Amino acid sequence: MKISKFFEQKYGYKAAITAKAPGRGNLIGEHTDYNQGFVMPFPLNRTIKTAIALAKDERQGNIRLISTMDEKLHEIHWKEKPKNQWTDYVMGCIQILAESKNLKIPSLDIAIDSNVPLGAGVSSSAALEVSCLRAMNQLLSLHLTSVEIAQLGQKAENEYVGMPCGIMDQMASSVAEIGQALLIDTRDLSYENVTIPKDYQVAVVPSGVSHALVDGAYEKLRTECEQAAEKLGVKSLREVSIADMDRVDELPEPLNRRAKHVITENKRVLDMKKALDEQNMIKAGKIITEGHLSEKDDFNITVPETDSLVEDMIKYGALGARQIGGGFGGSCIALLKTSDLNEWWEKVRLTHPEAFLID
Repeated sequence: MKISKFFEQKYGYKAAITAKAPGRGNLIGEHTDYNQGFVMPFPLNRTIKTAIALAKDERQGNIRLISTMDEKLHEIHWKEKPKNQWTDYVMGCIQILAESKNLKIPSLDIAIDSNVPLGAGVSSSAALEVSCLRAMNQLLSLHLTSVEIAQLGQKAENEYVGMPCGIMDQMASSVAEIGQALLIDTRDLSYENVTIPKDYQVAVVPSGVSHALVDGAYEKLRTECEQAAEKLGVKSLREVSIADMDRVDELPEPLNRRAKHVITENKRVLDMKKALDEQNMIKAGKIITEGHLSEKDDFNITVPETDSLVEDMIKYGALGARQIGGGFGGSCIALLKTSDLNEWWEKVRLTHPEAFLID
C-alpha cells in the first residue's frame, strides 16, 4: 500500500507531504566517522517513507504516529522523553529541530512505511531520521540543506536516542545518489561522488544475525578511540598516519589495535577512491577484504556468522567481501562482476540459508 493511501486510511484525510530516504551500504570506512576520518558509503534502493500533515484537531503539541509495520497508533507530546521504541527516532528529530530552529511544534499526524531491513546494519535509523526531517522541512518550509538534515539526524540519534554514532549514515541517506558511492571527509563534511563501474556489483547481504548498538559496545569502542587519541597527543585519530605506527604499537591493549584499525581504514578509503578511479577492481576487492580482517582482528566487531559468510562469499567468486555497519552482526557486502551475481548468489544462499540478498 502506498504511504499516502495508508495515511488517509488511518487518519481520515490526505497527507500534506510525503518524503523518503534510503538505507545505506558502506563500501569501506567503518568506525572512522566519529574519528573525523574518511568514509565511502552508498545508498540502497530500499527506502523509508514518511507522510505528514498538520493535525485536523488541536492537541496542544501531541504527535500521532503510525507505521505499516504494526499499525499501532502512538500519541506522544513532542517534549516527552524517549520510550525505547521506534518512535524515538522521529520524536528525537522533532525535538532537535524545535531546539535548533526555535520552533513551536504544532500537532502533527505522521505515517511511516519501510522496506529497509531492521537490525541488518544498513541504517534503517538514519533513513527514518532523514525521511522525517525531509517531510518536516517541506511541511514547515524550513529551507534546510541536505547536509543540515544529516547533521540534525545525527544530533537526534546522539542526544535523544542515546546512540553515539558518527555522521556517515545520515550523510549517506541525505546526500548520496543512487548508483554512486559517496566519499565523505567527516572532519569538514566535504564530499564527492565516486563511480562504481557498471559491469560490477556491490551485493548487500544481511547475515541473519541482528545487531543492537545502543547496548554500550559501540560507545566503548568510541571511548577507546578517544583514549588512544589522547595518549597520542592529538584531538582525533584522523591526525595520525601510517608513518606514526611505531608510536601506535606502543599504546596499551586494546587501544593500539583500535587506533591501528582507524588509521589503516582511513588509508583504505583513499586507496579505494584511487582504485575506482583507475577501475582497478581487483585492488578494490582486496581493500574490502582487508577492511574485514581489520574489523575482526583490530576492532573485534565481527561475529562467527559474518566471518563465515565473508569467507564463503570470496570462495564462491567475489573479488572482496566484508561485514558492514557498526558491527556484531548485521550485513556483509561483496564486490563481483554483475554477470556473475546470480550464479554466485545461488551458491552463497545454499550454505547460508539465513542470509538474503538486498535488491
